[in-house]
Amino acid sequence: MQAPAIASRRNPSFIAAGFTLVELLVVLAIIAITASIAIPSFNRFVSNARLVAETNKLVEAIRMARSKAVSSHFNVIVAPATAGNWNGGIRVFMDMDGNQVMDSGEELQSYGPPVASITVSSTFDNRITYRPDGRAQAGSIFICADSNNPDYRRIVIALAGRIQTVRLADDTNPLPVARCPWS
Repeated sequence: MQAPAIASRRNPSFIAAGFTLVELLVVLAIIAITASIAIPSFNRFVSNARLVAETNKLVEAIRMARSKAVSSHFNVIVAPATAGNWNGGIRVFMDMDGNQVMDSGEELQSYGPPVASITVSSTFDNRITYRPDGRAQAGSIFICADSNNPDYRRIVIALAGRIQTVRLADDTNPLPVARCPWS
């Protein structure tokens, strides 16, 4: 029986299996180049997904408030959870006694704060009030991503109570009153 071949310069019939250092370095360089192209795109994708999710959450709350106001014949208010700070979450409540303050038993829904990279600002003072006829005061809510993604969404509420969502690319008349912190 013959012993297995050992890799050496004297045995040219043996072919060594594996990769050379140069081949490994080329593969690592290709991976590094691909990652440097893909990671910024992925970060932008994640930022946009968070922006859309926060916008949808606010639109849902506003639509629910309008619907409840019409069906209950009471004013329904969308307000920041902490006075004047739209970044601390929002509350939707039915104002049955007309004092514009949430009392016991009036809360309909509560929404948590946005993720840390999202900023919410508004042209409304402390609340959006929907009346029983479905109307509200006009204004806008800006949902802004971080400064690495200079995109934003704007929820526009018309006097008739109609809600419209506008993207940065489609916003032809941004309001100077409330803007994203980086603009």
